[in-house]
Amino acid sequence: MTTQILKLNSDLLDSPQKINWIIERIKDFRSMGSGIIIILGAPALKYGNLKSGKSEELYSVVANQAAFTKTSVYLLVEVLKSRGLNSITIEDDATGLVPTGDILESRIMKLDPQNVATLLGEGVIPVISGSFGLGPEGKIISLGFGGAEAFSVGLAASLGDSVCSFFQDTRLTGKLHDNQFYSCIRDGSVISYQECMEIEVAGGQILPPRVIELAEKHEITVWLTPFFSDQEGLCIMKKQVDESFTISAVVSDTKTAKIAILGVPDVPGIAAKIFTGLAEAEITAEMIIQSVMRGQINDIAFLVRKEDMETAIEKCRIISREIGAQGVTFDTEIARVTMIGAGIANHPEVPSRMFSILADRGVNLEMIVASSISITCVVGSSSERDAVDSLKKYFIYENNL
Repeated sequence: MTTQILKLNSDLLDSPQKINWIIERIKDFRSMGSGIIIILGAPALKYGNLKSGKSEELYSVVANQAAFTKTSVYLLVEVLKSRGLNSITIEDDATGLVPTGDILESRIMKLDPQNVATLLGEGVIPVISGSFGLGPEGKIISLGFGGAEAFSVGLAASLGDSVCSFFQDTRLTGKLHDNQFYSCIRDGSVISYQECMEIEVAGGQILPPRVIELAEKHEITVWLTPFFSDQEGLCIMKKQVDESFTISAVVSDTKTAKIAILGVPDVPGIAAKIFTGLAEAEITAEMIIQSVMRGQINDIAFLVRKEDMETAIEKCRIISREIGAQGVTFDTEIARVTMIGAGIANHPEVPSRMFSILADRGVNLEMIVASSISITCVVGSSSERDAVDSLKKYFIYENNL
């Protein structure tokens, strides 16, 4: 018997219509003979500057959020029972979860599904609060961003023969439709874990990397479905082997800035010095490109998140003086546009057509980098929408390969 693990945030069940919608989905899966587990996640966890607070204060905040989610669990169980669906909640000390880590960002150390499996065998629908666990001292701790999804995938892996369905807020998917996600991936599409990770790295905001990595490790199929919607959504899984090729997504990201260190001496250890300095400042550099050597000097350019830009520039100027580089430049008015599809490296016509399309639209390319499954271009922010729309039109909607 296949088990369907349905995850949604507790704040989505804010109307009778939405509760009816999820009950109908449950009945659909039950009619197919599937076991059902419901994971309720906490609303978007915002801890602000609490990380620097005292432990007791942190425990209090997390416990209050956990109590809110737990109340939603109890209410949903009662509603399911009233609709003739045998349901029960599992208390935190009986979920089989053993978390490890700090109060706000713990991870799964162990997950024993015995209690859950027993209930499934009895035809019961367990409803579980998935964003929290009990720490070593018996206190509630948070699984952090993506915790409920990670718990769902971990439970699926422990049980075996399980599929995860993550129901996303339609308000969120509406925003993604305008910018990155549902606008560039066909409804009902199937993508691989690697493509999903590439989309996330490119700014697509599909799932936290920890969830994608866990799903890939255990080969768990994940469906992302808009909540309270007729859209089929997106399936993330290990793809079947074939020689067909399609572009899976076109993703844009306007939250990065470009920094370039000019006239860097071409000697061993310089790149290590630059990026060690950035790492010490906890700044992540992406899309690192070194120009062709000219006269024993190079330019090194890379992207950083805009919120890190001021710190990164200050650090780069210090490093530039230390290594005898010619200076530092930066640009905040840029966008990163990425095309993703397994097998891009084996299709030379793809970059040719991509660059021709952008040239026809008058889009200037400031940086280009490619991997085996993606091609990324940095363009001016004013060209971002035109670049994305033109590439989507050809590669996603028309599929003219």
